[in-house]
Amino acid sequence: MINEPNQKPDENEHTFKTIEAKPVTLDENFDYFGQKLHRKILSKILVLIIKILFVYIYGFFFIGFRVKHKENYKKHKKKGAVIVSNHVHQFDAFLLGSYFWPKRLYFTMLKTNLGLPFVGKLFYLVGGAPIPDTKDQLIRFQEQLNDRLHHNSMVAVFP
Repeated sequence: MINEPNQKPDENEHTFKTIEAKPVTLDENFDYFGQKLHRKILSKILVLIIKILFVYIYGFFFIGFRVKHKENYKKHKKKGAVIVSNHVHQFDAFLLGSYFWPKRLYFTMLKTNLGLPFVGKLFYLVGGAPIPDTKDQLIRFQEQLNDRLHHNSMVAVFP
């Protein structure tokens, strides 16, 4: 569309619409890192399926997913670690998490992601830890995060 000299540009032109998320409220005892036994088991199964579909098929063949410096992971395999990565793809948390399988990788995510239809619950089941938005909940989140790191878990952060 060609704009006339005095015409204002259309604000809706070139906008990207995403899926509307439902509002999410977390109770004060929310399990940010999904430590209940049934969630752990379901998570292992889902991540294995995702590893086959996303890492080996989609990741390797279609988007060229490769992991460099694997020796760094091997050095810290039996320790807790924080992985800091750019958020460059919609599935980068899935790709990272399934790469490290069977070791569980948790990843921080926006609380609003829990409100997305279907994938919100999937994110949580495969290791997504929603970042709370109140001071009290943030303290509890930090305590649970420290506990996971103390138990040799890996946590990915996408700043």
